[in-house]
Amino acid sequence: MSLYRPKGSKTWVMDFMFHAQRIRENTGTASKSHACRIEQKKRYDLAEGAAGIRRQDPPRLLSVAAEEWMDAKKLSWSPRMDRHEQSPTAEEKTRDFKPQAQPAQRGEMSMSIFRYKGSKVWTMDFMFHGQRIRESTGTRSRTLAQKIENKRRQKLEEGAGGIRRPEPPRLFAVAADGWVETKKGKLAPKTVLIEKTNLAHLKPELGRKLVCDIDALDISRYQEKRLAEGTSPKTVNLEVGTLRAILKKHGIWAHLQQDVEMLATRDDVGRAITAQEECALLAACSKSRSRSLLPFVTLAIETGARFNVIRTLQWANIDFANRCVQFGKDKTPSGTGRIIPLNPRAMATLTFWAGHFPERKPEHYVFPKERYGAAGDRFEPKAYQTDPIAPIVDVKEAWEAAKLRTAKILKGITDEDAETKEQHSEKQEQIKPLACRFHDLRHTAVSRMLDAGVPIAKVAKIVGWSPATMVRMAARYGHFALDELRSAVNAISRTETEAGSLVFSPVSLPASKSARPN
Repeated sequence: MSLYRPKGSKTWVMDFMFHAQRIRENTGTASKSHACRIEQKKRYDLAEGAAGIRRQDPPRLLSVAAEEWMDAKKLSWSPRMDRHEQSPTAEEKTRDFKPQAQPAQRGEMSMSIFRYKGSKVWTMDFMFHGQRIRESTGTRSRTLAQKIENKRRQKLEEGAGGIRRPEPPRLFAVAADGWVETKKGKLAPKTVLIEKTNLAHLKPELGRKLVCDIDALDISRYQEKRLAEGTSPKTVNLEVGTLRAILKKHGIWAHLQQDVEMLATRDDVGRAITAQEECALLAACSKSRSRSLLPFVTLAIETGARFNVIRTLQWANIDFANRCVQFGKDKTPSGTGRIIPLNPRAMATLTFWAGHFPERKPEHYVFPKERYGAAGDRFEPKAYQTDPIAPIVDVKEAWEAAKLRTAKILKGITDEDAETKEQHSEKQEQIKPLACRFHDLRHTAVSRMLDAGVPIAKVAKIVGWSPATMVRMAARYGHFALDELRSAVNAISRTETEAGSLVFSPVSLPASKSARPN
């Protein structure tokens, strides 16, 4: 066999021939199974080297690799940088401290574990590939400390031999929790909340299955069940997208990708409000208890910015002198940090709103977090507990109330109606709020710019579209009435012709011998 143990040694030695050369090396392990895998890895590395494949560097501890890296950088560093990188650490402070082992009792020091003087915790101390490993086992039990040391040796030997343990099979619920934890530092808090919401629907159906056992049929059944519950196709696609990310991490998605189809979604969900609806909406917002609703909605219409971009806007981002604004973090990289000019209406709105905060600072938010109530005998709206260093959380309650108030304004119902309470309540039940999402204000701004003939490239720059998607976004956000499309079609034909020119219908032109074929 190509493995043997020298007399008196506990570690196995590999001995075999490769390209007429004898390879005899110590595997560094007392386990025959590990030694066999190390030998196989060695043969594989030699075969790669013979084929011209570059070998990997020998295994190193991070501390050893860090010292070698610093030695290589000393020539290009200044002395000041060298001192900064070599700031004293806990390990360096105790470098000169020599452990004092307790007196050996029944062969306590015969193995590579010992206890410092005055300590009850066992420490492992052994050599591996010319590097000294000295670590605390964290236990007072000598038997357990020996097991921990053996485990540590085994991991080092497997790492040196290039052996990676296969990841144990996990339930989808466990894998999903681990995936969310790894994404918390990379995703926005709102995005993490969306992912958790998606997993709240996925776990009851797939949580008890192993990740490796999930197949395309399971995903298809999940899609059918969610659709039967009345969930929109777009929401189901978002949930399947979360499932896809988890399966990708565990290398399962590549085998299922061809058999999984995403559901077809509609891109014409949004709408642009009319001028009459806009006037009624702004009038309704002015009657809201929330004093920030009217400037918030006005700025959304006049800039086409998303809700979260306006919510996190700070006074430092507004340049009153040059009449422009620089938005902060947006949904896309193309929209983040963009600078757009302010039209007169948006400028007047921000100037009026700034008058409410005479002691504002650049780092304060334009729409701060505050609470609203009623004061006085007439219960007039009153803002209190204003926190300028925190942005407003949401305007959902005020926005929904404003949409209902807008619908009543459009139907001619005012607060001064002389109807009885019973008649008013019966009539109010028949009134539905204005069909307008907050994001539809962005659709409105884009539609008006496109209708005014603004080039798509300029529209993309204002609203933060990337060049690769601006045509598709323009088709999604552009909402035109039939009369507007009719005027565009009429522009194809000239309404006025020069004197003496022929104006005729190509269809009614009689055929002639001199006529050329199309």
